[in-house]
Amino acid sequence: MREGFDWVVHNVDRGGTRPVLVGTCLFDGGIKYYRGRWGATRFVFPKNPATAHVYLAFLRGNCRSAKGEILHTVERQGVPLLFVLRR
Repeated sequence: MREGFDWVVHNVDRGGTRPVLVGTCLFDGGIKYYRGRWGATRFVFPKNPATAHVYLAFLRGNCRSAKGEILHTVERQGVPLLFVLRR
């Protein structure tokens, strides 16, 4: 999740000033920690993840059903672990 969020912070709306809504199907406490640590305050986690501009989706459980355009894939040894989706 951290690696996917890092990609979002450095690649989505680069140089922009408007908030970017980031959603996930899992607990987002871990990436909220990095948001604060990295000073990425314009990346906001809405209460309703369906309203997010960008969605971090693991390939497990109900995350598999997430829809959107794949912007980035986090993988290890050629196996996808997480998709960064544009909603």
